[in-house]
Amino acid sequence: MSRQPTLEDQARHLIEVGALEGTDVSAPELLLRARELTLAREDALLVFNAAPSHLAQFMKREGHAGFVTTNMADADMFTPIDPDCPRESVYAIATPTRDDSLAGMSPEHAVQHFASEAVAPLTLVEGINWVIQSPEVVKAGMGFMTPGSRMVKSDGHLDSRVPGIWVAGGTGKDEAGRKGALKVGWCWWRNVHSWLTFASTERRYASPAKPD
Repeated sequence: MSRQPTLEDQARHLIEVGALEGTDVSAPELLLRARELTLAREDALLVFNAAPSHLAQFMKREGHAGFVTTNMADADMFTPIDPDCPRESVYAIATPTRDDSLAGMSPEHAVQHFASEAVAPLTLVEGINWVIQSPEVVKAGMGFMTPGSRMVKSDGHLDSRVPGIWVAGGTGKDEAGRKGALKVGWCWWRNVHSWLTFASTERRYASPAKPD
């Protein structure tokens, strides 16, 4: 995976594409947080913790805006399953990684693999932020899942869907005229797809961090 721009440059990009519009975060606040979170690592990702339904449109590919598939209209209900995941409006993660060796693995087994490696699966919000900054991390024929986000149903059980991001094929009622666009969709917890892998991070930074 390619290295990220600086956190401040990522903040400027979010501002330039209009991602802050309609949210409670101002441009000066985002830039300040980016400066506070500056890390020695060059591959850190700034996470603007807004609703997935809002952020998806800023994933741009081949002139298309990203979108959330109609059968995942409740995307904003998919929240971090890790209780220690930052809830701040702006934070950072280190080393976002798309592991293509996991393609064809079910979300259930991928989460077990990440636990054994002491890394965390990306949340949907983190995944969308990564794609906004680096749209090339999703390619035709290889998207990624973000099992760090799940939805808790009214009965307390987890919804069986797992969110992910991939390239729209142009078919289906919500894809007309959107072939090549980046979409937020889902697959089942125990299903496998050869064209879907998984994304993870080594560490999350919720407060001003000093270089390691």
